[in-house]
Parts: sequence; C-alpha cells; structure tokens
Amino acid sequence: MPNIIPFKTIFSYLERAYSSTINTNIVVTNLLGNLLLFVPMGMALPVLFNEKFNKLWKTIIFVIALVIIIEITQFITLTGSADIDDLILNIIGAIIGYGIVKIKTLRKILQLD
Repeated sequence: MPNIIPFKTIFSYLERAYSSTINTNIVVTNLLGNLLLFVPMGMALPVLFNEKFNKLWKTIIFVIALVIIIEITQFITLTGSADIDDLILNIIGAIIGYGIVKIKTLRKILQLD
C-alpha cells in the first residue's frame, strides 16, 4: 500500500528508533540512503547540462518527474514501497547536491567556471 501522507514514514521511523522498537541501521539506511541517493544527480545535472539545469527549480522538476516514475513503477510492479517520503528525501538530496556544485570555491577547484 503506497504512503501518500507526507512525513508519515519519516516520523514513524524516528519514533520507532527513539523507542528502540526498530534497528537503528534500518532507519539510517532508509532515510539517509534516500537522501544521499540523489545528491550525485543534483550535482551532475547542472555540471553536465549547464544550459538546461542552470536553475535549482529546473533540477527539482526533473528529479520530481524521475522519482514519480520510479515510485509508480514500484507500485505497479509491487517491488519496494511507493512512498511520498522517498520523494521528499530524494528532492532534499538533489538540492544538497545542487548546492554543493554551486559553491564558488568548489567550482574553482573542479575547474567548472
């Protein structure tokens, strides 16, 4: 059954971790994994396709579309779990990645400017 209630899974994991009713590794793997999974995409899109992804909102729209396709595929194929919280964490990860490549010092080191 898909979760369409924002933050339901995130808060559930945190509450269960706090009360020690779930292995902390599961919480870290799920939450941090979904967050970190899209950091590279947030970094790669503006670097590889600077013309198309030169604005944060363009990267976010692309990530939203991609994650929705992934979540719908999970729902249809009954693999994984379709969850709005995955979308939220993936978007935050992409924003972090985008922010990293927009740091001027890092851009100079990577010779992107």
